[in-house]
Amino acid sequence: MSSNSWNKLRAKFSESISETRKNITNLSTELKNNPADGLSWWLKNKHQYDDLNEALVSLHKQVDSENFSLLEVYNFFTGFNFRDDDIAHAEWYQQAQQKIIALEKRLDSGDILVSGIFRGVLNELRYISEADAFHKRWGLVPLQKKVHIMYKQLLDKVESLKTAATEAQLIDKKRLIIQQKQLELEKIKIQKEALQIQKEKAQLLKDKVIEERQLRETRRQEHLEQQKLFQLKEQKEQTEAEARRREELQSSYADLANEWDSQVSNNN
Repeated sequence: MSSNSWNKLRAKFSESISETRKNITNLSTELKNNPADGLSWWLKNKHQYDDLNEALVSLHKQVDSENFSLLEVYNFFTGFNFRDDDIAHAEWYQQAQQKIIALEKRLDSGDILVSGIFRGVLNELRYISEADAFHKRWGLVPLQKKVHIMYKQLLDKVESLKTAATEAQLIDKKRLIIQQKQLELEKIKIQKEALQIQKEKAQLLKDKVIEERQLRETRRQEHLEQQKLFQLKEQKEQTEAEARRREELQSSYADLANEWDSQVSNNN
């Protein structure tokens, strides 16, 4: 056998050994993860392991990239034949990325920051953070830790929003209490003013009654004075008339006396 043929045979044998080792490794992994149907799964999908492992190595390298998208995980697992449980875990990454994009749009649109808008993203990130077995099985623990950091940061943001909302509610509550107290004070002030107005009206009414009473008394006094003046006038007129009658009577008596004296003188 020539040297060239021997080298080709040895290379082919080495390649066969390497392929056998990979198959044994893949089969062992399947049997370890799923003893019941690991063999049948390996037989069904052994054609994809080389491309799958190459794509998995590429995915591991992409994890540390700043532009890494969670959709890469979903794309990887949907690009090959995986068990339903693994696909379900991959869908968490898809849903998380979709909800992150939707959240960013809401934030860019100027939506009010409330804790509720983060709930969907938080749920997906929490599911991913807690899926230890899945990430260990596929060597994605660094990605899991990265997602867990995202989850904690977002959770802290939500807690700060809740705290701010609570503080805002307390401020609004205090403001409402102050407004209520101001309204109560204003109500008391209005009631006092109304009471004062009632008192003033009552005083005016009282003064009016007193004034009318004084007016009636004044008129009564004037009437009495007029009656007295009338009586005095009548008395004066009666006195003057009586005096005139007396003067006239005395004058008559004097005339009679003179006439008597004259007659007596004539008779003598």
